Amino acid sequence: MKGRSVESRVTSHDSQDAKRSYRLIYLLGPGHCGSTLLDMVLGAHPQIMALGEVNGIHRFWAMTSHAAPAAVPRHPLDWVEVSSHPFAQPQWQQVVRCFERSGEWRMDDLSLRHPSWRRALTRWSDDDVRRWARPNAALFDCWHEVCGRPMLTDASKRPQRLYLLARSGMFDLSVIHLIRDGRGVMYSFLRKYGRWGLAFRRWAGPTLMAFYLRRYLRSTPWLDVRYEALATDPHGTVARVCAFLDVPYQPEMLQFRSYDYAGLGGNRMRERGDDRIVFDDRWRRDWQGPGRLAFALAGGWLNRLCGY
Repeated sequence: MKGRSVESRVTSHDSQDAKRSYRLIYLLGPGHCGSTLLDMVLGAHPQIMALGEVNGIHRFWAMTSHAAPAAVPRHPLDWVEVSSHPFAQPQWQQVVRCFERSGEWRMDDLSLRHPSWRRALTRWSDDDVRRWARPNAALFDCWHEVCGRPMLTDASKRPQRLYLLARSGMFDLSVIHLIRDGRGVMYSFLRKYGRWGLAFRRWAGPTLMAFYLRRYLRSTPWLDVRYEALATDPHGTVARVCAFLDVPYQPEMLQFRSYDYAGLGGNRMRERGDDRIVFDDRWRRDWQGPGRLAFALAGGWLNRLCGY
């Protein structure tokens, strides 16, 4: 390890609120928008380390033997969809040791939860934001030190998290905003959980917040990526993403199953054994009746605003 230790550099950066030397790529969007697929594809690039849904690290850690059973979430929507968690991977073990060596945080106690959108906007001071951002920065710093790659991804998707990361001023951020036809998002959510009102909020809330964030982060590099384009033209879409990130496109990225993925969480597609990219548009055929009509009445205007 060259120069100062990770811990000393983290402390130095925190005290100055300086941006990191690596680039943090934030995947923004509602659930069921293709973020797991894109994160795995990006993780197959030699310059990018894909970390998955970092905001849920407390849940994933609690599902291992490292944490007490009481720490495991009880609400059914808090459970992740996949059964595999990468903490046994050598890189994660190095990151955990690095993170805990500073003595300031322990993985068993780590939570990167963020407040509600309203509270983050109106109640949190700059000091509150920096206190929340510091363990995030320490975790990312350790990952950068361990993997040595100039870019890290965070596929947490939540708008509140992106807002706080940006407001902290600690990160060199780029945003990839994943957009999908709201009817596809709704149908995918309803197949798993069956709650129309919750499904609608999970799509409409992040979609509306993204419009605000686009204006708030007007000086931050931002790329819109449509799920439909990613699923039907993966080569062209991933090449466009690579151009946005200023890295060379490598067709081998679409053979992402050949590469170890250290990302947290995601949906069930990460556990398939092949590199097939399946375009899911079953909602067109299978979602009929009152639920779809209610979506048209309540959210059709927002879906049209998104280009659908």
